Amino acid sequence: MKRRNRLEKLDLDLIQELNAKESEMISGGAIAFREVTIKFDSSTGKQKEPATALFGGRVLKAQAFLKGFNIGFDNGDREFLRQQIDLDVKSIRNNAVEINADFRLRDSSGYYDDPYSGWVQAVVIADVV
Repeated sequence: MKRRNRLEKLDLDLIQELNAKESEMISGGAIAFREVTIKFDSSTGKQKEPATALFGGRVLKAQAFLKGFNIGFDNGDREFLRQQIDLDVKSIRNNAVEINADFRLRDSSGYYDDPYSGWVQAVVIADVV
């Protein structure tokens, strides 16, 4: 029984040590976050807008995530058939991450013929050295 308790304590100590090392790696500046807001002017059809997130060091890899959005028709109240928002990393150049945001809004007619506008907030997470 004493041997089992010692092994369980060793396992617990090892887990705590690994967690501490992982925490040091994350807080050591390897992972960084930037928020960008992308505005979409009134238009019909599919809209695509770029944005750039700047970091404090060279970016090895990055990914963009949706934080929030506001989208609506500009010429009156309509029922939405489909809303689409897509974020992609277009390029990484040194400390700059360029993303593209695709933005679509379609009413129940099934056509992209009504003007709409809004904004998208993205968070870019990067591995920085």
